[in-house]
Amino acid sequence: MKNRSRLLTAVAAVAVVLGVVLNTASQAAQAAPNGAVAAHEVRIADAVDKATAGKGEEAAASTAAGPQALVSTANGAAVTVARSGSGGIAIAKTDGFAARIGLPTSAAATIASRGKVVYAGSQTGFDTAVQVLSDGSVRVLVVLTGASAPDEYRFPMTMPAGAGLARTADGGVDIVVDGNRIVGRVAAPWAKDANGAAVATSYRIEGNTIVQRVAHSSATAYPVVADPTFGWSWWPTGPAAYFNRGETSFIADASYSDVAVFLLAAFVSNPLYASLAAAQIWSIKSWAQTARNQGACVKLIFQGVVFGDTYTGGNCV
Repeated sequence: MKNRSRLLTAVAAVAVVLGVVLNTASQAAQAAPNGAVAAHEVRIADAVDKATAGKGEEAAASTAAGPQALVSTANGAAVTVARSGSGGIAIAKTDGFAARIGLPTSAAATIASRGKVVYAGSQTGFDTAVQVLSDGSVRVLVVLTGASAPDEYRFPMTMPAGAGLARTADGGVDIVVDGNRIVGRVAAPWAKDANGAAVATSYRIEGNTIVQRVAHSSATAYPVVADPTFGWSWWPTGPAAYFNRGETSFIADASYSDVAVFLLAAFVSNPLYASLAAAQIWSIKSWAQTARNQGACVKLIFQGVVFGDTYTGGNCV
């Protein structure tokens, strides 16, 4: 059996909120690194506040330093946001995990209200804003200013050696090492317009780049906020095992006794996970059957008990 059940503590990644937001409302902004915040940047910051109101999220304490627009450390994550959009966002965890998220902009940064970094003016039809949150996650909003804005936004990921991207059954993305070990997670995307109505949005994966498509049009009520979230603490966090299609089908169809033998062998190096899996064979078979019927594969997450989920891409071959 080919290392299908290697385990690694899942590190929920960074938080990216791709937003389509129109410039609205007004609120005082803080000083930018290079002078007063312009009215356009203020409107972008206000639109971000309006779109994310009621989420119960707190901005992290942050400072401007060196070549970075903003530096923040929260929940074991050091986050640096570059003064130029082309520099992206760097994340370094105290456990050694590190990644960089590219942004769909090369504009210069302005620091606006509540620690938001605003990149405005270098693209047609949209601006970009970044905010570090107190849980160590990072929120990125793409602010579409009208129907001329692009339909797609690209987030190239720089990740640890051996890492790749895998779609999850709910439309999110896992960052996976060695084909089956979770090192990061991007939550499923959502989008809504200025009236709170859902706007269709989805991810696709191109190599190590996450591309978000937002289906807006001239009939859309702007602003529209699309929210892919890379976070450090998304449920479920914990060691995870990814099974391929053949293994998923075997678990789904084999007898309970044969599945028990298979799982014991898969987790032979970790008796705790072996015993947890053996105690939940009924559930594991059900999860595998669901995954197979969806044309996906099953993964198991260990968090005191076993949780099951489905995924595609990556090791699901």
